[in-house]
Amino acid sequence: MEFYPAGDRLVDADRTVIAGLAADAEADVRALLPMADPLHLLVCASTAVLAATGDNASTQEPDRITWLVDPRRGAADVAAAHLRKALFHEAYHAARFRRLRQEAGTRLWLHVALGEGLATVFARDFADAHEPWSAYDPAVIAGWAAELARQGPADDLRAYKFRHGDGREWIAFRVGTWLVDGIVQRTGQSAADLVWTPAEELVELCDLPQHRWRGEVHG
Repeated sequence: MEFYPAGDRLVDADRTVIAGLAADAEADVRALLPMADPLHLLVCASTAVLAATGDNASTQEPDRITWLVDPRRGAADVAAAHLRKALFHEAYHAARFRRLRQEAGTRLWLHVALGEGLATVFARDFADAHEPWSAYDPAVIAGWAAELARQGPADDLRAYKFRHGDGREWIAFRVGTWLVDGIVQRTGQSAADLVWTPAEELVELCDLPQHRWRGEVHG
């Protein structure tokens, strides 16, 4: 584990809490997923966090996760509430990228949604991560999925992953969660079981007409 910056934005007590929570979460994840060894965690004091949680996280490599925490909101408190959930979500991406590295940079909207949905369902089911992006309204989610399917390469990635101009949030995450819930129900496999199932195979398991999923995202 590495803390950045190395100054005083995270006090020793915060670092101790974060290190302990991270170690426990990693041990539990390793019992469920084929993780890289070693797995590096970079912890950054930052204000570039989610308003809902006070933290944010990302994974671009199979052996490296970055976790951001806003010290103004109490780093130890934020860690206690959200670090385990965030690490389960990001560890899923990291494990998946070990074998399916190409999915880290995918531009296919369905693959984006499925990747985030898998990580979200895994964290929800195994770490009780009931975050805003894991909840969807069954009455409207199919329509959101159809809308997402129509988006082409000129459309904005952030609007559909995070906050849309009309006020909706987490569209791709929620669509992906809905799709993965359907796959889990139909196959009897958990998100952990599906960690190395290629996106192309998951598409075959989605209960949506495949010809509707043509859009790509732009980075």
